[in-house]
Amino acid sequence: MNEKAFLSALEQGLRGLPSEEVREILVDYQEYFRDAAEAGRSEDEVVASLGDPAKLAKELRAQVRYRQWEENKSFRSLFRVMVAVAGLGLVNFLLAIPFMVYLSLLTAGWVTAVTFFGIGLFLLCIGAAHGLTGWPELGVNHRWIQEGTITFSAAEDGQETSLGDDFDPSEEDMTVSLRKGDSVILHYRNGEVVSLTGGENGLKIDSSGPTTLKADADKEVTLPKKQIKSYLLKGEEGGSIEMTLGDASGDADIAVTSNKGDRFDAKLKHGEWPEMSLVQPEHQAQRAAASDAFAAVLGEQVASKAISSDAAQRILEATGNAAGHERNMVIVSGFKGLSLLKVVLLTGVGLLLSGLVGVVFLLWLTRWTWRGIVALVKAQIALLSPRNET
Repeated sequence: MNEKAFLSALEQGLRGLPSEEVREILVDYQEYFRDAAEAGRSEDEVVASLGDPAKLAKELRAQVRYRQWEENKSFRSLFRVMVAVAGLGLVNFLLAIPFMVYLSLLTAGWVTAVTFFGIGLFLLCIGAAHGLTGWPELGVNHRWIQEGTITFSAAEDGQETSLGDDFDPSEEDMTVSLRKGDSVILHYRNGEVVSLTGGENGLKIDSSGPTTLKADADKEVTLPKKQIKSYLLKGEEGGSIEMTLGDASGDADIAVTSNKGDRFDAKLKHGEWPEMSLVQPEHQAQRAAASDAFAAVLGEQVASKAISSDAAQRILEATGNAAGHERNMVIVSGFKGLSLLKVVLLTGVGLLLSGLVGVVFLLWLTRWTWRGIVALVKAQIALLSPRNET
């Protein structure tokens, strides 16, 4: 290999470096060849003494990256030095792999800690804004319980429907279809009681007070929810759905009873998480039976739209283990006695502190990581052949 071929191969290996750096290196090695020629050495001898131009280019690249890092000590420039050093040989490359994995984990730790800190700070700001201005509204809103109207109608002949199949208390204007044999007992806030029964010819109305209810042209009875204290839906097979409305807006008790005697209760209080419980007959204390009964009652809740299927799934997951214990009651309480505002504030404080602790620890870890990288890079650069300083 002559001088021209050597310098061409060297230039090829230095691709990616600043053009000024490459030009200076080539000029230095051109002078090296001239000095050697004046000393009576042939080009072949000089090339043999310099070695493989590709390997030489890798060593020179590492030295250039190292000088750049000394001029600008940033993580980016140090990372470039590490990549250049890793390219010097297979051993260096294999050693760099676990280090790159470590840096990835360190980066992921920083992202997690900063995210926790940011979300925690955001939640605290939301809580503070709510405390000072009342916005945004924080609370489990159950006002729909007493807002709007409720309409009862007789199911059409031959209509295949279960008790309360269209029952959805979260709708502002709710409609309930009564099959033949199904009934609903309405307790008014003024103490009156009205009974509605489904039949072939429409609804049968039985009132104990002066309130007069009449079906409209569509054979439906509609009344405002705010006039009702409670209503009890009874199915011909024995199941029932009962809702008792509290004095405060958004407070209510919901009870669903299957025709097997299983009972599911939910207590709703405006601004707080609901409390739920399952009461089973004593003979269903076995684990499998308890779990099946619980799922069956929740299934009726979902079918009746008393709660959503997503909510039912969460309840099943939360109580899957507890339902298998040998007892006849399972209690599912969210954050009992805590408003959503308190939950937001507690969660915010927890995330903020976790993020802060993580940031402090990662600062310490990053500091020692930086020192370790610098020591490793300096050691690798010191091993390079002095001839590369030409």
